[in-house]
Amino acid sequence: MGAQEHPDSHALQREVESRMRVEERLAQAERELGDYVETRAWLGAVVDSSDDAIISKGLDGRVFSWNAAATRLFGYTAEEMIGVPLLRIIPPHLQSEETYILGKIQAGERIDHFETIRMRKDGRLVHVSITVSPVRNRAGKVIGASKIARDITAQREEQRRKDEFLAILAHELRNPLAPILSAVSIFQHEATSVAQRQAAERIVERQVQKMARLLDDLLDVSRIARGRVELRIERVEVRKLVSEAVETVQPAIDAKGHRLRITIADEPIWIDADPTRISQVLGNLLSNAAKYTDAGGQIDLDVSVDGTDAVFTVSDNGIGIGPDFMPILFSRFAQGPQAITRSEGGLGIGLSLVREFVEKHGGKVEAHSAGPGHGSRFTVRLPRVCGRDSEDASARLIAPSE
Repeated sequence: MGAQEHPDSHALQREVESRMRVEERLAQAERELGDYVETRAWLGAVVDSSDDAIISKGLDGRVFSWNAAATRLFGYTAEEMIGVPLLRIIPPHLQSEETYILGKIQAGERIDHFETIRMRKDGRLVHVSITVSPVRNRAGKVIGASKIARDITAQREEQRRKDEFLAILAHELRNPLAPILSAVSIFQHEATSVAQRQAAERIVERQVQKMARLLDDLLDVSRIARGRVELRIERVEVRKLVSEAVETVQPAIDAKGHRLRITIADEPIWIDADPTRISQVLGNLLSNAAKYTDAGGQIDLDVSVDGTDAVFTVSDNGIGIGPDFMPILFSRFAQGPQAITRSEGGLGIGLSLVREFVEKHGGKVEAHSAGPGHGSRFTVRLPRVCGRDSEDASARLIAPSE
């Protein structure tokens, strides 16, 4: 007769199996909790590394979370904002927007790319595009909102300058039409003398040349924007470039009675450059000096050598440049307040072309001014060719792909 099984052995086995199942469930729970914690940590890292401000808030408008980009954008730290109504960053005249946004969220609606203005801790205003989504609990009830805010201040400023540019362009292109039409009427009049006819011809020629220069500048801007600018490089002595630039702007300088003083170093200065483009650079700087200097002003063009650079300096005693405008002086379509109110202000693209062409030649351009009413000084530096072989070089083309 075999050994008889103890009656408690089944109970012991059941208890062991039960404990094993419990431990297995605990292990599974720990794995799931670990995944959850890891996922939360990963999501937190993603939020904090975002370039966009990511904020969550309750239905009362108080902030729940505030990422690093929000601190960069608005200036407040998370400690300063969590638990505080988001109204803190909304300008007083726009605070009704928060009521509108919270109403949409409570209704379960999403708001996409809402463009508005918000206020930084230092009081500065920033243009932002915001997207706000409702946050729901497990039961599907809306309990708050998540918001993504993107700084669009630069885009808005660029758009403002483009709108301003188009208005000025229309004005500049329309201006020559009146004298041209007047000249045409002189041609049509039977009693027109030879002298009157010749004067009318000169008017038409000047105005057509003005329109041609405007259109050339526009084409250059378009080519640069599309990366289609070609440079035809040759070895050239700077006196030739200065002569061509002065010849172009001399009529404008004479018309306002300016005094132009040119100083060039005694020794020849050779550079590898596209003569047309560098003459255009110097011409633009001299033209600006003539425009923004009152009649009878002083304009200086100095050409010198500094180490391995040829240095061109154009200075005047004109209206000067304000500190607020200096940071965007070489930006495309930039117009200073003085330029906009002057009939000869131009399109605001001349200095952007100066910078583009100088940099494509491996040089740099800088502007200096003590402020409005104190004149301005522009300095262009270009690499010069040194040594005995400075006059010997073959022309070459720098295509857009280079």
